[in-house]
Amino acid sequence: MPKKLRSNDKAPSRLPDGGNIDWSKQNVVLAEELGVRPNTISRWRREQGGGARARTHGKWRNPPKSKYDWDKVDWSKQDCAIADDLGTYSSTVAKWRRQLGKPQSPTFHKHRVHKARERYKNLNWKLQDIELAEKTGLTRERIRQLRIYFGAPKSPKHGVMRPRQPKKKAAK
Repeated sequence: MPKKLRSNDKAPSRLPDGGNIDWSKQNVVLAEELGVRPNTISRWRREQGGGARARTHGKWRNPPKSKYDWDKVDWSKQDCAIADDLGTYSSTVAKWRRQLGKPQSPTFHKHRVHKARERYKNLNWKLQDIELAEKTGLTRERIRQLRIYFGAPKSPKHGVMRPRQPKKKAAK
């Protein structure tokens, strides 16, 4: 019967076969063969630097494969422009820019004008919120929020109180 290993044994120096472990096997299978727990095998993998998931302090040993060729990207453009060219999200481009150590976007602090902003900027703000809501397909509350966002004047009848109607008494 082979000597039972303890979880604090260092791999591969104290292993019975001198460290000839088939690292292509799963942790559970290796743990059963060696008589230790799977998390011990996982720790040994990290210590040996083996395995596809091995990482050190957020830096990739081997960067993961991507469906985009990041070497051909023009890094002088803004992230959103690169994302439009590749058909991905600007946050993906920003992540890869950081991971690959590329220079920061030249205008990282400036953002392009959003399409929705152009669409709603030219509304006739002299109309009431409910009229604009029907025209655009938005809710009255969203129109009110857009007025604040664009700095548009309040609705022309905003704050106008209607005369109170007397309550009708129920007939007995």
